[in-house]
Amino acid sequence: MSKSEALKYAIVIGFGVAAGIHLYVAWASLMRIVWGAIKGVFIHG
Repeated sequence: MSKSEALKYAIVIGFGVAAGIHLYVAWASLMRIVWGAIKGVFIHG
């Protein structure tokens, strides 16, 4: 594998990992908001 190919793969993997982390953080915060809303409905309902 040449250096440019290795760099290309490293960039793709880096973007993939970063996107995965961002997606997980966004999903986790969304779940927390939804869960808080559900608990609020049950507690106040």
